[in-house]
Amino acid sequence: MYKWFIYCSVLMFVSCKFDSGDNGRELIEVGTDTLEEEALPLKTTEEILDVAPEHMGGLTKKDGEYVIMASQFVEATLNEDYNSVKNVIENYSETFTITSRKTGDTPAKDLDSIVSMKFKASLIEFRKKEGNEDQLLLASFKNELFLLQNGIRTGIDREEMLAKFGIKEQIPQDTIQVVSDKNDDKIILFLKKDTLVKIELVPEQKK
Repeated sequence: MYKWFIYCSVLMFVSCKFDSGDNGRELIEVGTDTLEEEALPLKTTEEILDVAPEHMGGLTKKDGEYVIMASQFVEATLNEDYNSVKNVIENYSETFTITSRKTGDTPAKDLDSIVSMKFKASLIEFRKKEGNEDQLLLASFKNELFLLQNGIRTGIDREEMLAKFGIKEQIPQDTIQVVSDKNDDKIILFLKKDTLVKIELVPEQKK
C-alpha cells in the first residue's frame, strides 16, 4: 500500500512538470511575437508624405508675418482648378445653388453679370461677361469637399497642412497667406485650434 502511494505521487509530479513546461513554452512564444511587433519601425508623416515640386513653398516674412511663397501652386489653383463656372461644375458634381445678378457698371443691354455658386457654407463668385473668359472674383471654402492643388482642404491639422507644402517648421499664427511672386493672387488659410477651418481664394483685382 505504501509503495503504491509513492508510485502515484511520482506520476503526479512528473505530469505537473510536463504541463508546466508546455505552458512555459507557450508563454515564451507569445511574448517573443509581441516583442517583435513592438520593435517594428513606426512610419512618420515625413516618410509617407510625397510633395510634388510644384506644390512646395518656402517661408518668408512680409510685414512681420510669415507667408508661404508658392507661385506655381497659387497659379494652378486659381487659373486651372477654379477658373470658370463650367470647370467648377464639372469637377464637383454636388448640386450648387446658383444665382446671378447684373453688374451695375455696364449698360443693361450688355451680357455682364456676377454668378454666385453656393454649397452649404462655401461660396464661389465669378464675373461672366460676353466675349470674355469667366473671371474668378472670390472663393470661400468651409466644407471638406473642396480641394486645392496639393490636397489641402478644411479639417486637416496645422502640421499636415504645412507638410503639404514641404514645410516642416510650425508657423504659430492662425492666418497664413500663400502668395505668388508673379502677381497679387493669393490664398488665405484660416486655422482655429490648430485645425484648418476656412480657405479663401483672392485673385488680383483686375480692372
